Amino acid sequence: MLSAIRRTYPLVTYITLVGTGIFMTRRITQAVSGLLLLGLIFSSTTALAAKVIHRSLPDQYIITFNEDVSKEEAIRLTRKLTAEHRLRLRHTFKHSIVGFSAVVSPDALKVLQNHPAIRTVSQNQMHYIEGSEAELYAVNAPTNVTVTPVGDTQLDLAWTDNSDTESGTDIERSTSGTGGPFTRIALLRGVDITSYSDASVVVDQEYCYRIRAGESGSVLSPFSDVVCGIIEDAPPTDPPVAPSGLTATAVDDQRIDLDWTDNSDDETSFSIERALGQGGAFSEIDITGSNVTTYSDTALAASTEYCYRVRASNAVGDSGYTAEVCATTEAEPPPTSPLGAPTDLTATSPDDSTVDLTWTDNATEENGFDVQRSTTGIDGTYISLAIIRIANTTSYTDNTVVAQTEYCYQVLAGRGRNDFGDPSAATCITPGDLPPTDPPVAPSGLIATTFDHQRIDLDWTDNADNEDGFEVERAEGVGGVFALIDTLGANVTSYSSTALAASTEYCYRVRAFNSIGDSGYTLETCATTNEEPPPGVCTDTGNHDDVTLDWGLTQVNADLNLKWQSAEDPDAGCAMEPWFFGLDSGIDSDHPDLNVAEIMGFIAADPGNTGEDGNGHGTHTAGTAAAVDGNGGAVGIAPGASVYGFKVCTDDGFCAQDDILAGIDEVTARKNANPDQPMVANMSLGGGASDTEDTAVRRSINAGVTYTLSAGNGQLGACLFPGNAANNSPARVGDDAINVADGSDGDTQPINGAITVTSSTETDTDANCNFGDPVTVAAPGENIFSTWLSGGTATISGTSMAAPHVAGAAILYLHDNPTATPTEVEQAIVDDLDPWSPDDLPNADGRLNVETL
Repeated sequence: MLSAIRRTYPLVTYITLVGTGIFMTRRITQAVSGLLLLGLIFSSTTALAAKVIHRSLPDQYIITFNEDVSKEEAIRLTRKLTAEHRLRLRHTFKHSIVGFSAVVSPDALKVLQNHPAIRTVSQNQMHYIEGSEAELYAVNAPTNVTVTPVGDTQLDLAWTDNSDTESGTDIERSTSGTGGPFTRIALLRGVDITSYSDASVVVDQEYCYRIRAGESGSVLSPFSDVVCGIIEDAPPTDPPVAPSGLTATAVDDQRIDLDWTDNSDDETSFSIERALGQGGAFSEIDITGSNVTTYSDTALAASTEYCYRVRASNAVGDSGYTAEVCATTEAEPPPTSPLGAPTDLTATSPDDSTVDLTWTDNATEENGFDVQRSTTGIDGTYISLAIIRIANTTSYTDNTVVAQTEYCYQVLAGRGRNDFGDPSAATCITPGDLPPTDPPVAPSGLIATTFDHQRIDLDWTDNADNEDGFEVERAEGVGGVFALIDTLGANVTSYSSTALAASTEYCYRVRAFNSIGDSGYTLETCATTNEEPPPGVCTDTGNHDDVTLDWGLTQVNADLNLKWQSAEDPDAGCAMEPWFFGLDSGIDSDHPDLNVAEIMGFIAADPGNTGEDGNGHGTHTAGTAAAVDGNGGAVGIAPGASVYGFKVCTDDGFCAQDDILAGIDEVTARKNANPDQPMVANMSLGGGASDTEDTAVRRSINAGVTYTLSAGNGQLGACLFPGNAANNSPARVGDDAINVADGSDGDTQPINGAITVTSSTETDTDANCNFGDPVTVAAPGENIFSTWLSGGTATISGTSMAAPHVAGAAILYLHDNPTATPTEVEQAIVDDLDPWSPDDLPNADGRLNVETL
């Protein structure tokens, strides 16, 4: 009868068996580090059989072990004698054991595993004649490790021994913190060891320790926790002992070397003082660190006596000085003959990552060469690429070049101490890819897709890596004659064929070419353009999911206007036809979001000004009216309209009247020269009343130009005590009933082609700005996002930002109504206004709405 009692300890289980004549099978599969099993455990992956042969005495057995494999790790038999003297090595078996018989007491038999960790043990079989017991014990890690300084040369370690089976202790140390690496500093043999003194330490160095116990046969416990200690150097109590034995040695005409003896062990620095000749006044020239005993004094005058003294210092104070010593620099060496400049410098490129240089050496006293390189052209800045410290060198290889980049080189001969001759004549080269040896592989997969009534888009697959470009050919209809229509660069895989006839079939083919020859053609593919749309209708509404709209655009419903939807996409071919003139601080002519047609400068005080914006105001107003998302991020009310930037205000925001008049007159002249071209001018500027300026604006309106004018900005008090736009020019042109002599009001808001604009907020309130009878329209003017200098964007506020919203609205209307007069344009805008009169002030007839313009 077999009874089994299972007991569970951390990480491992053991079984106590009681019975007679029973055959049993047991499998152990746990991985346990540092545990020893008393009983039968085997490190082989193949079973070892232990069989009781007979009982010789009441308390003894004869046991025979038979191996199942020929190469097995060592197995040890140990015996438990008493509780105090637990283990003693009995026998150790090495490889290829056939069998063994021993007489042992039944409760002392143990077969111990040879490795420090139990990984996998296969089935083990054993006959029990009568009851036996198996138990667990462990080699446990030491704990409670402490580190105590003893004097300034020793750290004492102490710990708690938690094992009763260890035969030694392993101590490791790190000088790099708790993360190690750790190195063994002691292997203590014996049991119950709980202390160690480390006498191999120095002050001000942290030492970290970890400890583990070990049992015979490389069975080791885990390491203890890491504990660190340090012997801190005690602060000095006295100044350091003075240095001595100072010597001064002249090295050349510019240098003297000093040497002295350091007689202290607690200094933190040395102060070096110098005087010009004996009897001269000493001054400190340098401070060195501790334990320094040499110094080189350089950049001295030739044939000059210098005297020196040195003292040590620490936190307590200074030592005395050394005895003073003097030395005289050598005479300046005679001038040497000039170094001849290298000649015949040539550069060749055997591949696209190497440049080989050769030159003629014309110097006789050189000890090397300086190879210099420029990446900014032959007249650019040359930077030292390599110092060659070998005389008579005539070549160098530059392996740091990049293909298709120009490099210029020059070479100088040198003889040390920055003594270089004149540079050679420079030479330049552009490394490139090796020339092709075969024509390119033909492209494939040509697809033709109709875009609208004037455009077909092509796409194909580039199958070559050595083409110089592609040729696109077109024929009218299947069977037509192909003709070259464009030549493209390498790696291009798409093309748009434009300016086509409506309702017409076009066929295409593409081939690649390089310097060796042409590839074959793609298969021919055809597409038919759409029918021509009715006049004034854009055919593509674009994809606008990636456009972030400023609140001003959505408040006036620009995004709901079909013409805006088409024009916002720069590839849709529906850009606004009217011209926008910004009389302002100029325009950033390179801004990706502006379709800049021309810029002109009218600043009389700066005749050389070009019209480029140095302020940002003019670029911002132009973007509000006409920006198109060209990856700069801004979109206006009339995207893509042609922008003319007339700079009438300086970069610091000053607008002289003569400059303003010159800009207005130029707009008028443009209209007179192009009477059929619809035009809109915006003036986000203003000042006191001016008959002359008002007359110029009216003259331009009479020529056919629609004007949008900012009403002017007041501060907080302007809405409590509002300013009257009737007193400002050009804002008051919006009310032709104004008496220009005294500024008194007449009828309110006449329709005359001059649209004076006040500012609204996102919540449809006043934006602290002027009002009055000239004001016709309110438009967004607070925190408006638009284009800015250097291709960027900015958010600013004012009626300056409101007026170009209305200018964009006028462009939208003129796009479909190109012959409309300025009065008709203003009337159309007024007819679509949303109601707006916050605080019951006569600010405007309403707020802008462009949805149906």
